[in-house]
Amino acid sequence: MDGEDFKDWKSLLLVAGGYVINTNMKSGRIIATGSKDLKKIEVYNGGITCGTDWGSSPTLVEGIPVIVKIKTQKEITVWALNNIGERTQKTPISSQGDFKVFRIGPEYETLWYEISAP
Repeated sequence: MDGEDFKDWKSLLLVAGGYVINTNMKSGRIIATGSKDLKKIEVYNGGITCGTDWGSSPTLVEGIPVIVKIKTQKEITVWALNNIGERTQKTPISSQGDFKVFRIGPEYETLWYEISAP
């Protein structure tokens, strides 16, 4: 956000992504490793890990379909951005009462969107 608050903004960055994994990364749960002193295995409430199998690039990220509503009287434009912040594709915007409404999703092949108001 380039302004000090949501009243005075001219540009916002929206980042939206779902599941993330490296190419060929194998994930699983590691609950315990072998040990002669192991007496008990706790109930698993931890995170998922890949151990030492991190896979390789590129990192794969799920683009998620979202309908975004912003309460504003401003005329806005929404751009899908590439990995270096360049605008690639404009998204359609509609008005619903006091809201500007647009949809993002995997069809834009990005996680980053610029919302700008002139």
